[in-house]
Amino acid sequence: MIEKALNANKQNQGKGSFLHFANVSQINGQWLINKQVIDIKRLYKVVLTDFLVEKGDKGLEFLTFKNNSTIKRLDAPPIDVRKALIQELLLLDKK
Repeated sequence: MIEKALNANKQNQGKGSFLHFANVSQINGQWLINKQVIDIKRLYKVVLTDFLVEKGDKGLEFLTFKNNSTIKRLDAPPIDVRKALIQELLLLDKK
Protein backbone atom coordinates (compact mmCIF):
# COMPACT_ATOMS: atom_id res chain seq x y z
CA MET A 1 0.00 0.00 0.00
CA ILE A 2 2.77 2.45 0.89
CA GLU A 3 4.55 1.86 -2.42
CA LYS A 4 1.26 2.30 -4.26
CA ALA A 5 0.76 5.66 -2.52
CA LEU A 6 4.32 6.79 -3.27
CA ASN A 7 4.01 5.76 -6.93
CA ALA A 8 0.66 7.56 -7.25
CA ASN A 9 2.21 10.62 -5.63
CA LYS A 10 5.05 10.57 -8.16
CA GLN A 11 2.57 10.37 -11.04
CA ASN A 12 0.59 13.29 -9.58
CA GLN A 13 3.55 15.69 -9.49
CA GLY A 14 2.53 18.99 -11.05
CA LYS A 15 -1.16 18.04 -11.13
CA GLY A 16 -2.18 19.58 -7.80
CA SER A 17 -2.51 16.56 -5.54
CA PHE A 18 0.51 15.30 -3.65
CA LEU A 19 1.64 13.73 -0.39
CA HIS A 20 4.06 15.21 2.10
CA PHE A 21 6.68 12.87 3.50
CA ALA A 22 10.09 12.81 5.14
CA ASN A 23 13.02 10.40 4.95
CA VAL A 24 11.64 8.82 1.77
CA SER A 25 13.61 8.49 -1.45
CA GLN A 26 13.64 6.47 -4.63
CA ILE A 27 16.80 4.95 -6.05
CA ASN A 28 16.82 2.81 -9.20
CA GLY A 29 13.03 2.45 -8.99
CA GLN A 30 13.07 1.22 -5.38
CA TRP A 31 11.45 3.23 -2.61
CA LEU A 32 13.45 3.68 0.58
CA ILE A 33 12.40 4.86 4.03
CA ASN A 34 15.25 6.01 6.24
CA LYS A 35 17.63 4.70 3.55
CA GLN A 36 16.15 1.19 3.87
CA VAL A 37 14.23 -0.57 1.08
CA ILE A 38 10.54 -0.81 1.94
CA ASP A 39 9.79 -4.18 3.54
CA ILE A 40 6.36 -5.37 2.39
CA LYS A 41 6.05 -7.53 5.53
CA ARG A 42 6.63 -4.59 7.86
CA LEU A 43 3.87 -2.44 9.32
CA TYR A 44 4.47 1.27 8.71
CA LYS A 45 2.59 3.98 10.57
CA VAL A 46 1.38 6.76 8.32
CA VAL A 47 -0.48 9.97 9.13
CA LEU A 48 -3.14 11.10 6.67
CA THR A 49 -5.26 14.23 6.73
CA ASP A 50 -9.02 14.07 7.24
CA PHE A 51 -9.48 15.54 3.78
CA LEU A 52 -7.53 12.72 2.17
CA VAL A 53 -9.27 9.86 3.98
CA GLU A 54 -12.76 11.40 3.87
CA LYS A 55 -12.92 12.86 0.36
CA GLY A 56 -9.76 11.70 -1.40
CA ASP A 57 -7.62 13.49 -3.92
CA LYS A 58 -6.94 12.95 -7.61
CA GLY A 59 -5.06 9.69 -8.06
CA LEU A 60 -5.14 8.91 -4.33
CA GLU A 61 -8.76 7.76 -4.00
CA PHE A 62 -7.60 4.34 -2.80
CA LEU A 63 -6.56 6.03 0.48
CA THR A 64 -10.13 6.91 1.51
CA PHE A 65 -12.12 5.09 4.20
CA LYS A 66 -14.72 4.25 1.54
CA ASN A 67 -12.19 2.53 -0.72
CA ASN A 68 -9.81 1.02 1.83
CA SER A 69 -10.92 -0.91 4.90
CA THR A 70 -7.34 -1.21 6.20
CA ILE A 71 -7.17 2.52 7.01
CA LYS A 72 -8.10 3.10 10.64
CA ARG A 73 -8.86 6.30 12.52
CA LEU A 74 -7.18 6.65 15.88
CA ASP A 75 -9.43 7.05 18.88
CA ALA A 76 -7.66 10.30 19.71
CA PRO A 77 -9.49 13.59 19.21
CA PRO A 78 -8.66 15.46 15.99
CA ILE A 79 -5.73 17.86 16.22
CA ASP A 80 -5.50 21.08 14.29
CA VAL A 81 -2.07 20.85 12.65
CA ARG A 82 -1.58 24.61 12.91
CA LYS A 83 -2.15 24.54 16.67
CA ALA A 84 0.16 21.54 17.08
CA LEU A 85 2.91 23.38 15.20
CA ILE A 86 2.46 26.49 17.34
CA GLN A 87 2.66 24.37 20.51
CA GLU A 88 5.86 22.72 19.28
CA LEU A 89 7.44 26.05 18.39
CA LEU A 90 6.56 27.45 21.81
CA LEU A 91 8.25 24.46 23.44
CA LEU A 92 11.37 25.00 21.34
CA ASP A 93 11.40 28.66 22.29
CA LYS A 94 11.53 27.70 26.00
CA LYS A 95 14.67 25.58 25.54
